[in-house]
Amino acid sequence: IMPLTMLKGREFLAVNMITLFVSGVVIGFEFYIPTWMQGIKGTTATIAGFAVTPSSVMWVIGSFLIGGMLSKWGVRKTFFGMLTLLLIADAMLLIVPMQTPFWLFCIIAAMNGFGFGSIMTAAQVRSQVLVDQDHVGVATSFNTLMRYLGQTMMVSIYGITFNTIVASELAKHPNLTQAMMNKIVSSIKAKELAANLVPQLRQVLFSALKGVYVVSLIAIILSIVFNCIYKKQQEIAD
Repeated sequence: IMPLTMLKGREFLAVNMITLFVSGVVIGFEFYIPTWMQGIKGTTATIAGFAVTPSSVMWVIGSFLIGGMLSKWGVRKTFFGMLTLLLIADAMLLIVPMQTPFWLFCIIAAMNGFGFGSIMTAAQVRSQVLVDQDHVGVATSFNTLMRYLGQTMMVSIYGITFNTIVASELAKHPNLTQAMMNKIVSSIKAKELAANLVPQLRQVLFSALKGVYVVSLIAIILSIVFNCIYKKQQEIAD
């Protein structure tokens, strides 16, 4: 179905590995930020959804502007710049306190969206350019496969990380239960909880979310590593 010789191309392999990891970063951001908004900030589901809206808008803008960036800076520098932007956005999620205002999450979402849109569009186009004309369809399908595989793989890793940290934190608080955690992530059901328990539950949730974004940070760093490896190999070849 797919010529294995395609994977011998260092740039083709690097571009698709970047797609794999960045797709995982996308799903982590899109899924867990609304959880953050409802569980920690106590917003409604509607407002929580608005927190990731700038990401969708900037995704479109990034996909339109990527052509000019590739022409001006080249593939490797463009990838490095966009991955650095994602790295900064993810680092912000790791250092912000629980009282972080809503507008800052919108800025982080915009940064992520621009990086996601630029990288995903560039990766797909570059995958098509790097292969023979007869293999363009296969290259496109493979890049799409990497997107879905990255999301599936990272969702599992995020879930394991999240649940492990929650279980560990709950063990430190005998008065808290998993049933309470299930309620705290919903702004409506959180009202059923005793007021004195809410701060503790939010702290547990906060720790778990931080763990998720540590995993996301590692995925971004691995993407940068693949980009740098490709760059080094190209310099040796030159």
